Amino acid sequence: VSASYNGYQAAIPLAIGMQRQAAAALETYQPSFLGYPSAVTGAVSTVSGGAVNTNALRLDFDLTGAIETTAAYVVFGQGISLPAQTSRISLRANATETAPHWIRGQVRDAAGQTHTVDFKQGIDWTGWNTLEGSLPQGVTFPAVLERIYVVETDPFFKTRGTLLFDGIEFLAPLALPR
Repeated sequence: VSASYNGYQAAIPLAIGMQRQAAAALETYQPSFLGYPSAVTGAVSTVSGGAVNTNALRLDFDLTGAIETTAAYVVFGQGISLPAQTSRISLRANATETAPHWIRGQVRDAAGQTHTVDFKQGIDWTGWNTLEGSLPQGVTFPAVLERIYVVETDPFFKTRGTLLFDGIEFLAPLALPR
């Protein structure tokens, strides 16, 4: 940004926007299924036809076995490393039907603290959709994305379903060139 007044000039370097860094194909992170509570059942598998990559992760879940808060997790082995300065995470998700469930992520930071990333409150689309969630303040790096999951707190909205996930990207503010 530059300005001039009465023969004087000043300039301030400014970087606007975000830089994106893609994670590897999700099947490379040894994904597995975890249900909470134990009455929640499901499976994680790799299927062809990803939105970005050749394959996508398929999360089959059944939240109907419990009335308390239920969640079906895709757990990424050792986690997916976040680049330093990441402030948002983008994820492609494919839904075959709508549901009131939330889609979230869990990040573990360098201090061992876990942080929740809200991607979407309510599955209100079908087909592929791009979801983004902000990292909360206080995440210390290095950090990893440990899980993505579907969660439901209302005892009257427990369903079974399938979601596909693909194309995780990490977004960080643009840095000024040195």
